[in-house]
Amino acid sequence: MDSNLNLNFSLPIDLSHLENDRLRLVHLEENLPEWAATYVADANLHPQVYTYLTYGPFASAEEYITHYDDTSRSNPDEILLAILLKAGSIIRRKSSRAPRVRASEQTDTVLIETTIETETFAGIAGIVAQPRNLIADIGQLLLTPYHRTWVGTETNALLLHHLLDPPCPTFSQASDMPGPGSRPKHDEQLQAGLTGGLGLRRVQWQANASNQASVNAALRLGFKLEGIMRWAAVLPWGKQGDHGWRMTSLERGNARIGDRNEKVAYGSVTSYGQEEDDRGQQDKGGNGVDDPDGERSLLPHGWDHGRAGQHGPGRHTAMLAICWDDWLLGGAREKLDALVGR
Repeated sequence: MDSNLNLNFSLPIDLSHLENDRLRLVHLEENLPEWAATYVADANLHPQVYTYLTYGPFASAEEYITHYDDTSRSNPDEILLAILLKAGSIIRRKSSRAPRVRASEQTDTVLIETTIETETFAGIAGIVAQPRNLIADIGQLLLTPYHRTWVGTETNALLLHHLLDPPCPTFSQASDMPGPGSRPKHDEQLQAGLTGGLGLRRVQWQANASNQASVNAALRLGFKLEGIMRWAAVLPWGKQGDHGWRMTSLERGNARIGDRNEKVAYGSVTSYGQEEDDRGQQDKGGNGVDDPDGERSLLPHGWDHGRAGQHGPGRHTAMLAICWDDWLLGGAREKLDALVGR
């Protein structure tokens, strides 16, 4: 089957470029019922995977497919891809004891090797496009056996290369690189190599601002944290929305968000999303942000009733990105390539 047929996607992606010697990406609709059932079964055994998502949980594969039909299938700017592994093995590190109490303590790890059969379904990768602006968002939902393995790195590397590589072969020197929209000077300046990229100007990674693991994963891949978008999403009812950053006033909320950005920008990502609240206790973060007691009197009449009565809790979103100049001129491409194949 030609997996490029009937993609109904606004970017001209070529799935033949989304494959390496470890895995390949195919349209989720090639085997949606089976893969949906596998995803839902795994997620329901590990419900914590839904914590930071803006949707779910799903009681059945049919419920997930309904969600897919209402969102991805009907949206030409969004596509979901199945991650299919090739025959081989995966080594996963697992802690052999309780988490460290002190940073200086050593945590023993156990290496668990799993044999993989070809065409093993490992999760879902998504692209949301803004073709007019040459922008795409990417994200993955891996099945739990493939967390903390090479699967996420390899998947993201394929996506980033296809989205950000120029449509022409790569240049021999950074000084020969054209800016967006310009053309190469001479064919002889081109180095034979990767071709077929889409030449986008920006690829984004958006995460719940309390999801430190997702932010750190993006930073490892070469994404840059650009800031926190406050109240960027409304969560469904039932999502945890009242254990996020506790704000005692709107003014203090603004100050704390700004302070958080400054700390993260200077590399203090290990404490990301774990500030202390007014009582000096660590705020563990949650899936959203609710309004603290005492602030409602500062808001226009009827605002709280409309928000609380009709909409779910809100969340802040961390915005990370790799832009074309980071990729071609700033070393992001080389940094990512150094992670591939480990």
